Amino acid sequence: PQLEAAVNSAAAGTTILVADGTYDLDGVYLRFATPDVTLRSVSGNRESVVLGGNYVTTEIVQVVASDVTVADLTLREAYHHPIHVMSSESDDVTGTLIYNVHIVDPGEQAIKINPYTQEGALYFPDGGTVACSQIELTDAGRPHIRDDCYTGGIDAHQARDWVVRDNLIEGFW
Repeated sequence: PQLEAAVNSAAAGTTILVADGTYDLDGVYLRFATPDVTLRSVSGNRESVVLGGNYVTTEIVQVVASDVTVADLTLREAYHHPIHVMSSESDDVTGTLIYNVHIVDPGEQAIKINPYTQEGALYFPDGGTVACSQIELTDAGRPHIRDDCYTGGIDAHQARDWVVRDNLIEGFW
């Protein structure tokens, strides 16, 4: 609850530092609706902070604001997407940085990037970066894949100018 409250009340320019440990979200997701907010581990070691969805949390991190950074964390077992970046109904979302993140066993795409989906939407999720991260689907996670094998590492729709570099994506067929 403290982590959810910190994200929901964060002002622009805030860095939320998460202490080492495993945090079971059990249905709670972290929605970044304020621009220029960072979520990262205190230690900088992505394996030391684990946010677990237990296949109950639909999306562990949802980004709907510009200049959001998610770094130095492990995200496990989201029902759908551990990270979902999308534009809003009234603005583009730009400058997302996903750095040194380990994503394990997503129920669908590990990182989903798409525009607001209402008819006539004119806003897009552009100009982000996914770097120095690891995305994996293990044998233990394979039975949890949803919607007739609708899975993958990074899935971007109507998004431009993204940089995807120095990542390891493994276990997806």
